[in-house]
Amino acid sequence: MHLSQRTPASLTSINDVLFNALHTEGWKEEGALWEKGVLAESDAVKEDISEYALITYHSHYWRNKIAIKKSMSSQLGANPFLEATQKGIKIHDLLSKVKHLSDLELLDEPNRLKIENIVRNEGITSWFDNRWKVDVEVPIVLPGGDVKRLDRINTNSEETIIIDYKTGDPRSKDQKQVAEYIKLMLNMGLTNVSGRLIYLQDLKVVTVEV
Repeated sequence: MHLSQRTPASLTSINDVLFNALHTEGWKEEGALWEKGVLAESDAVKEDISEYALITYHSHYWRNKIAIKKSMSSQLGANPFLEATQKGIKIHDLLSKVKHLSDLELLDEPNRLKIENIVRNEGITSWFDNRWKVDVEVPIVLPGGDVKRLDRINTNSEETIIIDYKTGDPRSKDQKQVAEYIKLMLNMGLTNVSGRLIYLQDLKVVTVEV
C-alpha cells in the first residue's frame, strides 16, 4: 500500500487516517516502514527430502516378456468340451428318430448299433414299444418366457412320462429341471405325469415325481 508522505492538517481522507495512525510506535522514517510485533516461527517440521536420478533405465522388448499358456486341450490338438457337446447333440438327434423299436431300421449300421444298445436296455426298452404315443423334441414355454425342448413325451390312456436324456454326469439341478416340466404339464390339465432322467454314459435311470 502506498501512502502520501505529508502531515495532514485535518483528516479528510482514508490516506490521512492511515498516515496519522501509522505514525505512532513502530513507524520508521527510513524506508517509510511501519512494523509491529514479532512474526512467529512456523511449527511445521521441515522434511529432509533427498532426490535421486536414475543413471540407467532397463527396458525390454515386450514380446520377450509376454507368454501365452496353452491349455491341455489345445496341447492335445482338440477341445474335449466341444467334442462332448457335439457328441451329445448327435446322440439326441439319433434318439429323436426312434419313437419305437421298429424305427431302428431307419438308421444306418454304425448309428443303429449305438442307439440299439440304449433302447434295448432292460430298464429303458419298455418305453419304445408300440403301446405308447410318442412326441419328440417338444417345445415348451417356461415361466419367464424361456423355451425348452423336451426330448421325449410318452403318453397312453393311463399316464404321461417325460423322458430327458443326459450325456453328462448327474447333477442336482437335473431333477429340478424335470420336476418343473412335470408341473407345467399338470397345469395344462394332464394327470398322472412323471419324469425319467436317462444318463446315457451308464444308462442309469432316475425317476422324478412331484
